[in-house]
Amino acid sequence: MDDVIRELDQQRFTAEFFDLMGEVECGNRFDPSSPAHRQWLTDRIRQRFASGARFFAAYLDDDTPVGFTAVQVDPKLEGIPYHGQYSEIVALGVLPAHRHRGHASRLLDFSAQHARDKGAYCLYLATYAGAHDTIRLYEKNGFVTVATLPDVHGPKAAGSIYMRKLLRTTLGG
Repeated sequence: MDDVIRELDQQRFTAEFFDLMGEVECGNRFDPSSPAHRQWLTDRIRQRFASGARFFAAYLDDDTPVGFTAVQVDPKLEGIPYHGQYSEIVALGVLPAHRHRGHASRLLDFSAQHARDKGAYCLYLATYAGAHDTIRLYEKNGFVTVATLPDVHGPKAAGSIYMRKLLRTTLGG
């Protein structure tokens, strides 16, 4: 069964995927009952939309939400060949009941195609360095590690892994 993927506005995204976005951003430490956590995440989602990220969600044929991806594509600037070449998945999540069924791979493929259609040369993402299953998922989908930044989450955290997938073999076009 193929997912139906469509773009969401901020209101619908928040209504359908708020708690999942909390998990994506904070792991199991996000507390949806905490007003401070809810406000932080509300601000985070608003910032992502305001910065130009586009949010796409996957649904089953019966309109059951499955997961989402948020993709940011650097806008082109006429006369500057390196503008419009960069894209990034700023968030990706699949609801627990739908994990390990290929939905994340389909969302990654969709993200890459969206970025490619916008003219991007490559697609980046960052993930928690301790998320070994997630890293393997990204590798299986053509991403390679290009950097590791220790300590970005504090002295007792694993840091971040930055990964890239080439979308084209040449710049421009």
